[in-house]
Amino acid sequence: MDTPNDFGRNGSAPSHPELLDWLAAEFRDRGGSLKALHRLIVTSETYRQASAGNATAEQSDNGNVLLWRQNRRRLEAEALRDTILAASGKLDLTMGGSGWQDFVIERPEHSPHFRYELADPEDARTWRRSIYRFIVRSRHSRG
Repeated sequence: MDTPNDFGRNGSAPSHPELLDWLAAEFRDRGGSLKALHRLIVTSETYRQASAGNATAEQSDNGNVLLWRQNRRRLEAEALRDTILAASGKLDLTMGGSGWQDFVIERPEHSPHFRYELADPEDARTWRRSIYRFIVRSRHSRG
């Protein structure tokens, strides 16, 4: 199976070997700084392209091997939630401070129960960015 992440024998040849050579030289010439290399890549016109389709380009390069558009990516749950809150105008961008919980903890005799259905969805604290969401890591996941 062809994959862009395999530069070994199982992968296909790079579509842009000159670009890889140029990036390697830039990495070397900038003192081996990954931060500088990342900045160079993410500020490039190619990286910042839209993912909109182009009928002419799709006919000649349906797999986007020639990088005529940004590949579509799925948003992870946290980014999707933050995007929806931003679109609604409710996202709280305040940095720092304590986190927020989208559950109520009931403390019976033996072990705590985390009740998500009891949380107040209108509580403005829950409109903070997902990065500040409290996650219970001591519980075993189901499934």
